Amino acid sequence: DFDNKGTLRKAIDYISYVPLYKSMNSLITYVDNKINKTKRSEVGKISGDIRLYKELSKKIEEKTAIIKNNRALIDEKTKTLEARKAKMEIIQKELSALAEFPKLSEEKMETENDIENIVDDIERLDIFEREKFSSMWMLYGTKVLLEKAQRKLFDFEDYRQLQINKEYELPEDVPGDRYLNKMLQQELCLICNRPAKKDSEEYNYIKSRKNRKVKPEILTPKNEDIYGEVKKYSSRLGRILKSMSSIKDEIIEHRRKIEEKSSEVKIYRDKLKDIEDDIDKLYTKRGIDVSDGAATHRKKDGEYQLLNQEINNLNRKIEGAKASNRDAEMDIASDESKFITGSVHMVDG
Repeated sequence: DFDNKGTLRKAIDYISYVPLYKSMNSLITYVDNKINKTKRSEVGKISGDIRLYKELSKKIEEKTAIIKNNRALIDEKTKTLEARKAKMEIIQKELSALAEFPKLSEEKMETENDIENIVDDIERLDIFEREKFSSMWMLYGTKVLLEKAQRKLFDFEDYRQLQINKEYELPEDVPGDRYLNKMLQQELCLICNRPAKKDSEEYNYIKSRKNRKVKPEILTPKNEDIYGEVKKYSSRLGRILKSMSSIKDEIIEHRRKIEEKSSEVKIYRDKLKDIEDDIDKLYTKRGIDVSDGAATHRKKDGEYQLLNQEINNLNRKIEGAKASNRDAEMDIASDESKFITGSVHMVDG
């Protein structure tokens, strides 16, 4: 499968004798270390500064051990790195095959949310219908009966007011308070044209005829309680009848909203089915063995992210080991130069 970069890399390694190169490189490194160690030993023999020889030899051995450990670490991490890269390529291939899935998954989620919102709207409309039916809509069709009841209440009010007016009216031969006040002011009976001096018997008689009925007899507490109930029901009937004309329009508009939302939810459910069919076809077409589209995509993407993080960590460790080796090699070169310098001084001396 040369679409797989890992396969191609293995082929290149085989053709270019990379394993043989690694084996020879390891052997040469081992031999080089032995030669250097032998060289230092010979130099130490001709050196007069045994303490310096031992100290520099110890440092070089420590640095050489560090280099050896780092190279082993680099080899180990490189093998792991190649394995992780090969695995990442496989996951990349699977994710590439699912490149169409995120859009379909997003459309599916949005459609499911739309369906949920519309269903919530329908439930709110149902609650509104129950409340309006019990408070107002159930009265639809009773307008004639309510109007008749209102007329009866109005008739009662008219009858009550008529009785009050009758009680306030005086006989034709009896003057009212306004006329009586005029007599008292002029101290004269305007009916018989006789004088009625102030505080006289005639004056006091005229005065006694004033304010004969402060309150009509019909306004008893019991009758007033009845009148209060009549006024309350009359006012309520008035509000109901005023709203009656809009009940039919409210019911028609409510039914229109219900039908509209029901049509919308059907459209979105059909859309959701089409999206789910497209997702199923996508997996069948790509030949990927998945049982749960969204979960599989998230899982693969999670594996990819973890692999990418692990590869980055491996690269950092390899580069760190290489940098450590460079430093160790520089230290060894510096220490070896001190060997040579010390030996030259001994020869010159």
